[in-house]
Amino acid sequence: MGYRSEVAYVIGFDTVELREQFIALVTVHDDEYVRNALNECETKYERPIITFHAQDVKWYPSYADVQGHYKLREYVVEWFDGKAGWVAQELGEDGETAYDTGGIGEDLGLDDYIYVRHSMELDFPNLLSDVNKE
Repeated sequence: MGYRSEVAYVIGFDTVELREQFIALVTVHDDEYVRNALNECETKYERPIITFHAQDVKWYPSYADVQGHYKLREYVVEWFDGKAGWVAQELGEDGETAYDTGGIGEDLGLDDYIYVRHSMELDFPNLLSDVNKE
């Protein structure tokens, strides 16, 4: 995506038990980048989800740590096909966005968790005519 990207994804499961099974499988996985990716995620939810969010990161698909996050999402579908899925959103510093999903992510309503909103905030000084009115 680029040098100063904002990236978020949510992984969802049919049940909390499935999420815990997934975490256990990843914890003993032989790929350290996949284990590290999970460690960068939030997993302590009542709902059966795992979330990730990073701002101002170098997010290039060729980077090993980024590949770890992609593989983590791939394993969800591979290991829990039909019972889990994910939704991801990436926002580059140039405003370019990338949306992706896998498994039953949208069916689980995971796309409601992440959305991009472009906005502009202003902090102009008071106009002279406004200052004279006071």
